[in-house]
Amino acid sequence: MEKERRNDIGLKTLYVLLTAIITFLLSITFFETYKKADAAVTGVSEIRKDVAVLQSCVKSIDKNYDIINLKLDKLLGWAK
Repeated sequence: MEKERRNDIGLKTLYVLLTAIITFLLSITFFETYKKADAAVTGVSEIRKDVAVLQSCVKSIDKNYDIINLKLDKLLGWAK
């Protein structure tokens, strides 16, 4: 009876230790995955900011181009 009890305690201790080891290894894996995902999200947000700035520049350039066209047309007398 006592031998079975010791075996049960030993098995429970072994299961607890194995569970702790597996949990530790999984936490390391998930932490690394989280860091990689966070870096990717940061990179994407920077790219989106850059794209927004470029789109704003394109709009500004187009607007300035239209203004210059109108002024040139007026200067050359082609505008009605």
